[in-house]
Amino acid sequence: MWLLLEILLWFDVALLGIAYVGYPVILRAVVALRQARAAVEGGSTGPVTLIVSLHDEATVIEEKIRNALELDQGSLARIVLADDGSTDGSEASCRRAAERDPARITHVQAPRGGKNRTLNRALEGITGGIVVFSDANPMYAQDALTRLVEPFRDPGVGCVVGQLRFHRGGETLEGAYWRYEDQVKRLESAVGSMVVGNGAIIAARRELIPTLLPGVANDLQLPLAVARAGFRTIFHPAAVAFEHLSDTHREEFARKVRMAIRGLGSVGEMLRLAPGVLKLQYLVHKVLRWLTGVALVEILGLSVALALGRGGVFHWILACQGGFYALAFLGFAGARAGVRVPGARFPHYFVVMHLAGLLATWRVLMGQRMETWESPASTRRGDDGGSAPR
Repeated sequence: MWLLLEILLWFDVALLGIAYVGYPVILRAVVALRQARAAVEGGSTGPVTLIVSLHDEATVIEEKIRNALELDQGSLARIVLADDGSTDGSEASCRRAAERDPARITHVQAPRGGKNRTLNRALEGITGGIVVFSDANPMYAQDALTRLVEPFRDPGVGCVVGQLRFHRGGETLEGAYWRYEDQVKRLESAVGSMVVGNGAIIAARRELIPTLLPGVANDLQLPLAVARAGFRTIFHPAAVAFEHLSDTHREEFARKVRMAIRGLGSVGEMLRLAPGVLKLQYLVHKVLRWLTGVALVEILGLSVALALGRGGVFHWILACQGGFYALAFLGFAGARAGVRVPGARFPHYFVVMHLAGLLATWRVLMGQRMETWESPASTRRGDDGGSAPR
């Protein structure tokens, strides 16, 4: 029995190592072994349509519209404000903008039914070219659209994901996590194709965009649908959007629970969409991370059992976990008191992030699905200086 428990413990540890360290190491090794892919010129882009998703975004929507109108226009044909049943005054702002500039702005309002239902309605009026998807709270750098469209000159590229940068602020380490994610995206692009996008700044050829599934984040569905059609999704960090971080761990916890519920609830559909090796990449890049909380609970329980039954090194393994979780608790207590505890910031963030995944896993097992969304309040504010940095 003890041997079985040891095998289970090291298996869980190996899964965590693969999810956060092994996967990028393997990608980097593949990149080093294969010849760099040369960009191919000559592909057509056509007109560009920017779709802005919103629900009750009164605090930022007027700035978002100004930001969109001030972008380097290039081939931008139209701005579509896809309004998922706003009732806070956002809808009035969108109507006024469309009335002032009907040649460039369209307001599509649908009854509250979830982001993707509204996006599907907005997509009905777009027949070709490149479609850029954005939320209301990210503000684009002035050249973001021009940069985002550049890679489509390669006819093999079907989807392009830009870089999301965060304004300073907030008590979480979410910004550091996103910098780590950007490195993984770069490696996936170099290997072949990304498996997950970024809803703040993502573009695709219109003919490759499927009907978006209600319970699936569009930045999860698009890269896999594009790959299934035989095209690549690449990361293009020169196209930049700016956003505020969640101010508190409480907000970030709620956001991650929502994201994990949507992700875990759609794993079967995403695996059906993903072709070939992208199935494995999707499982490692996303699903293993969502299930890390489950693995951490298993590791703790197995460590307790083995420390009591076998002792030796398992006492040390259990003690290390105890110290880590004690630091996380001190970080939590310090955050509640407005005091930063030295050494506790990372354990606090790590535990909060994976408690969110654990709660989401339980809710999905209980049958919960999530089609509607709402951004954390502290992210729904414009840049301190008005427009995004240029």
